[in-house]
Amino acid sequence: MNHHLIIFIKNPLGGKVKTRIAASTGNSAALEIYKQLLETTRSVTRKQDCQKHLFYSDFIDNNDLWANEIYNKQLQSGKDLGTRMKNAFNYVFGISAVQNSKVLIIGSDCPEISSSIIEEAFISLYDHDFVIGPSCDGGYYLLGMSEYYPAIFDSVIWSSDSVAQTTLDNIMKIGLSYHKLPAIE
Repeated sequence: MNHHLIIFIKNPLGGKVKTRIAASTGNSAALEIYKQLLETTRSVTRKQDCQKHLFYSDFIDNNDLWANEIYNKQLQSGKDLGTRMKNAFNYVFGISAVQNSKVLIIGSDCPEISSSIIEEAFISLYDHDFVIGPSCDGGYYLLGMSEYYPAIFDSVIWSSDSVAQTTLDNIMKIGLSYHKLPAIE
């Protein structure tokens, strides 16, 4: 199979997830919101026809709701989000035994993610080098590539409103094509 889906999650621990929401609702409410988002992501990805790679923020939990026989569990590595994503893409492209692999990455806090969005993203990688799903805050909820190009993560100011545009600028600088998915919250 040449379709791979990387899913980044934070380990669901009170005080460590949805910290901006926790500032007004408290850690318990924020944790419950995050658990609901995790369940949405798990539900959408569980039946996707692809190899699934779950990357945890702090530790690998082999006893959680993410089935070990469905999800290849790994640990995120790197000092910032860009480095962690770059390392995850490098890992997945490195283990893929199939040429022409298509690799996507998503997070776990996008309630609007759907099977159809993921399918469109995979299909678009047959005609484009990259696919990006911009979010309304200037970041992106999905990124995919048909070959490993670590340079697209360079010079990005993470957690800013310029993440998606800088990534697109990096893609254009190296002269490659992209497909843009609809923007969502």
